[in-house]
Amino acid sequence: MIEQGLQQEINLVMTEARNRRLEFVTVEHLLLALLNMDEVVSFLRGKRINIDELRDELEQYIDSHTPVFPEDVDPDIVPSIGFQRILQRSVYQAHSAQKESVDAMNVFASIFSEKESHAVSMLKLNNI
Repeated sequence: MIEQGLQQEINLVMTEARNRRLEFVTVEHLLLALLNMDEVVSFLRGKRINIDELRDELEQYIDSHTPVFPEDVDPDIVPSIGFQRILQRSVYQAHSAQKESVDAMNVFASIFSEKESHAVSMLKLNNI
């Protein structure tokens, strides 16, 4: 089970992607959701990361790299494979730690397994 606040943030980025007619919800969307979670923001600020700049970079990447549905098609967005794998890893990680629910830091840590994602590249460029 995913913690309620985290689930709400994931739902918000999915709704935003649907409203923007994007074909996929990606790892970058997931990182955007995490940038609204206090524990992730605190961690990144502790590493001297400018959250607003990171958010802007993610949004620019999403805008320029995510396919959009044509106007005559009813959008039915799909989580990317990477997005799905991260959530699956997060559940496994929480279960292994004998936690009852997945929290934002479980998801944040799981993002790093998606080595080919732009989100991980951006974090690494910021020495995370």
